[in-house]
Amino acid sequence: MSGSLVAALSLVLFFIGYRYYSKFLAEKIYSLNPDAVTPAHRLNDGVDYVPTNKFVLWGHHFTSIAGVLLSWDQPLPCTGAGCRQCSGWCWERFSLQVFTILGC
Repeated sequence: MSGSLVAALSLVLFFIGYRYYSKFLAEKIYSLNPDAVTPAHRLNDGVDYVPTNKFVLWGHHFTSIAGVLLSWDQPLPCTGAGCRQCSGWCWERFSLQVFTILGC
């Protein structure tokens, strides 16, 4: 089986899972209600609780997850083929921590 065929099949399976399994999770497991009032709307005070655009919210969510990768207490990904790059990862993470602490 060629690599492009495996990639195409993976994308098709990913799309099918996204389309149908996510609908199943939303309706049957979590019973999501699209008309539910969120705390940002219910407790809107203009300071702590402010409704925002969904794309801005997604950006904040993404950056908070990406920021976790820079924390020093996370284990280094030195498994399998990644062991060859461990020294680079160690230096990169150490230098980021030093620059963050020193404010450089």
